[in-house]
Amino acid sequence: MPMSIGIIVVVSLLAAVLIVVAVARYRLRQMSRAVFGVDSFTQGLALQQQRLAVTPKSVSGMTKIYLPQVQRDFPEFNYQQTVRDTQQVLQKMLLALSTGEGLEELPSQLASQARQHLEDLRQQGRDETFQDVQVHQTEIARYRKHQGTCVITFQSAVGHLHWITQGDQLVSGSRDQPRQTKYELELCYVQDPEKAGDANAVGTTCPNCGAPVTQLGSHKCEYCGGVVEPVNIRCWQYQHFREVV
Repeated sequence: MPMSIGIIVVVSLLAAVLIVVAVARYRLRQMSRAVFGVDSFTQGLALQQQRLAVTPKSVSGMTKIYLPQVQRDFPEFNYQQTVRDTQQVLQKMLLALSTGEGLEELPSQLASQARQHLEDLRQQGRDETFQDVQVHQTEIARYRKHQGTCVITFQSAVGHLHWITQGDQLVSGSRDQPRQTKYELELCYVQDPEKAGDANAVGTTCPNCGAPVTQLGSHKCEYCGGVVEPVNIRCWQYQHFREVV
């Protein structure tokens, strides 16, 4: 009798375990269907990874808020052309980081940043590659004025192939799986070089008396009253490229 009771207990425990496992599998399938639309959670994660690889990131789009401020300060500012220029500079930057080519076509601060990055990779014995770069969307993320400078931060949603190698070994990334990410580029205008503390800054001076024009969007010199050409896009320079995590 005691042995029979023991067998019954063991069988009951096994049945209970099987029931728990069956319920857990059922719930996992239900969760997978709800989240991914398929029964297999593993398959669902793989599908999700594939979707993320081709779905552009959402950018911090504050253009509607900041663009009117920029255009009030700089009436000649051409937003659409600036967006196109920003996307071209971004693609040139990624090409330079990948091949070291085209550094002379980059703005000076970005070229310096690219050279430093390439040198860091060289010291580590690594190579970084960007291919099939696609810029999906570019928006103004921030606009700030501080100590004689005006800075517009553009944020772009970008898709590309990206990988880093060390010799023949793949260190990170994938040669086959696209990656979606975001990058930021700052576009800076130095309105008052003395306040900015930059001897090489691009400023605006009165053509009549040579006095600095420190008021944004000014068309008249505050010292002699002479006519001043309005600030335009040629006075802006790109700086500070970074990836947004």
